[in-house]
Amino acid sequence: MNEAAWLIHDDVAEPESIDAGMKLGTGWPQGPCEYADKKGLNNILEKLKQLYNQYRMEMYNPCPLILDYVNKGWIGKTAGRGFYKY
Repeated sequence: MNEAAWLIHDDVAEPESIDAGMKLGTGWPQGPCEYADKKGLNNILEKLKQLYNQYRMEMYNPCPLILDYVNKGWIGKTAGRGFYKY
């Protein structure tokens, strides 16, 4: 989900393309953006922070887009907005 956020942040792809690619390319039942919206971006952010603090690996350093969305209250399906609008 963090890598998907970086792709969106860097204007490489939009959520729909990322999710379609993962579903078609790997057989996942839902894409990472859909999954993050379902689980809650606030929960994803907290887990990323925890993992980054524990391992200090850059792949766990939360993308600024996730921070921005959570600060705006766009935490996913429960809020009506996340990577997608509901």
